[in-house]
Amino acid sequence: MKELNAAGVPFGPIYSIDQMFEDAQVQHLGIAQDVPNAEGRHIRLVGQPLALSRTPSKMVARPPEFGEQTEEVLAEFGFTADEIGDLRRAKVV
Repeated sequence: MKELNAAGVPFGPIYSIDQMFEDAQVQHLGIAQDVPNAEGRHIRLVGQPLALSRTPSKMVARPPEFGEQTEEVLAEFGFTADEIGDLRRAKVV
């Protein structure tokens, strides 16, 4: 990092999820937000990196859990309930 800074190269560290929440800048900006998941437990997510005084950002919806919208998506692509059931039984989805 010293060499990149000295050379004027813009860069940032590549973090794992847990490391990202420990970053001093993330903590300083307060962009980590807790959002309840489907079971009511809170999950920590990264909010908007910008803070606007007149229009503050707040997470109002959580991302879907893994596989939560599978049936809806397959139905949008034209799969019938029976076909989706067959895919589940075959452990395709």
